[in-house]
Amino acid sequence: MSSIGWDIGGVNVKVARIAADGAVQAMTVPFSIEHDGDRLQGLLERLGREIGAGDGHHAVTMTAELSQRFRSKAEGVAFVLDALGRASQARRFMCSILLAALGHLRRRDPVPSRSPHRTGWPPP
Repeated sequence: MSSIGWDIGGVNVKVARIAADGAVQAMTVPFSIEHDGDRLQGLLERLGREIGAGDGHHAVTMTAELSQRFRSKAEGVAFVLDALGRASQARRFMCSILLAALGHLRRRDPVPSRSPHRTGWPPP
C-alpha cells in the first residue's frame, strides 16, 4: 500500500506518493484558496487520480486554513479536510484527523506534530 502526503496551502497544493516498492512521485499546482476555494475538491480529485493515490494511507498538512476566506482557523481546517475527505478514498482516516484537529482547536490545545497517538499517523 502506498503513502500519500498532501500539503494544502493558501497559494499552492502539493501531493507526494511513496509506493510500496519505494518509488516516489510529487506534484505541485498553483492554487489560490482565497479566490478559487470552491474548486478545491475537484483539484484534489484530479491530483489524486494523476498521482495514483487510490486507497493508500493519507496524511495532510495545511496553511490554507489561515486564508482570509475563512472567519476562523477551525472553519478553514474543516473546509480543507472536508474537501480532501470527499476527494479521496481515505474517508475513515480523514475523519479521524478532522475530529482530532477540530477537537483540539475547540479546546485551543494544539495537536503535537510528532505524536502518532494523537494524529493517527503513521498508520499501524
